Amino acid sequence: MNASAEALTAFIREFKLKKSDGIVAFPATVQMYTNGKVQVIQSEVQVISSDHLDSLYLLSPDDDLAIIPEMFEAKHYSMDYLPGKCLVINSKDDEPVFSLRIIPNGR
Repeated sequence: MNASAEALTAFIREFKLKKSDGIVAFPATVQMYTNGKVQVIQSEVQVISSDHLDSLYLLSPDDDLAIIPEMFEAKHYSMDYLPGKCLVINSKDDEPVFSLRIIPNGR
């Protein structure tokens, strides 16, 4: 498991985001930092994990966030967990520079 997958797992575990049926889906506040600006949206987030794939999806992204993808695979993105606060996802080298903070609502 790489560092990004470990961060994603710790985020899910600490915020108790996995439901009894194994599904990880939750409403979140998404803060996007790019070009010195901050945009905040509400989005449903879903995480799919298996032995070979850990992916996070923004299911209802805002059109204003069109420069970022809707899917983030742990093996391709830098993910860091700030304990008790949020999951941070940073852009890849071949994308416009951005940083996302995923904050579960009501937690």
